[in-house]
Amino acid sequence: MGGYLICPIALGTDIVVHSMTKWIGRHGNTIAGAVIDSGKFDWTRSGKFPSFTEPSEGYHGLIFSETFGNTTFAMKLRVKLLRDIGPTLNPFGAFLLIQGLETLSLHGQKYSDNALELAKWAPTSTCSYLFSVDICIGNRYLLNYSKVSWVSYPGLPSHKY
Repeated sequence: MGGYLICPIALGTDIVVHSMTKWIGRHGNTIAGAVIDSGKFDWTRSGKFPSFTEPSEGYHGLIFSETFGNTTFAMKLRVKLLRDIGPTLNPFGAFLLIQGLETLSLHGQKYSDNALELAKWAPTSTCSYLFSVDICIGNRYLLNYSKVSWVSYPGLPSHKY
C-alpha cells in the first residue's frame, strides 16, 4: 500500500519492488509481485554495474545500457529472468489481481481512515491483554496516552511533513 499512498518514484526512488499479493490482490489466492523502474538511474556513471554496461555473452555481446537507455533495468530484468527462470504470471492469477486492482482506491482510502482513527485512539478503560499489549477502549488521542512516547502519522495536525 505504501506505493499507492506515498508515490516513491515521485520522491526520488529509482526502483520499487512491490508485493501484488498483499496490497492489490489482498486475498492471498495468487502470488505475484511488481518491479517498477523509474528509468532515471544512470547505470553507466558509477562503473559498479558491469552486467548492464559490458557485453552480455548470452545475448551475443549486447550491451544493455547502450541498447535500451533509460529502460535498461526493466529490459534486463525482463529478458534475463524470463529466459533463465520463467517468472510469468498465469492468466487466472492476473484475473484475480485485476479484481483487487478495481477497488484499490477504495481500500487505500479505508486503510488510511483506519490508520488515522488508530492514531487518534487511546486506551482509557475496559482493558485486556492481547499479545502482552494493553488493549483498551477509549476516545482520547493516542498521542496523549502515557505509554506512547510519540505518534507520527501524516493525517494528524502535529505531523511535521
